[in-house]
Amino acid sequence: MQQHQSVELADGRQLANAEDGDPNGIPIFFFGGFPGSSRLEASRFHEVAVTNQYRLFGIDRHYR
Repeated sequence: MQQHQSVELADGRQLANAEDGDPNGIPIFFFGGFPGSSRLEASRFHEVAVTNQYRLFGIDRHYR
């Protein structure tokens, strides 16, 4: 499963996340660090997450 979602916050900013891995797996939250901070970085670990039965959530950390 690879799924991307976003919502617009009341102040106009976008909050986006991606889900990868096993949809029934143990949830793990992926927070990228400097220099990257994109939800898309978590997708690199999709196959590892599926193999090990993890549900991986990647979250954008972009600020305006």
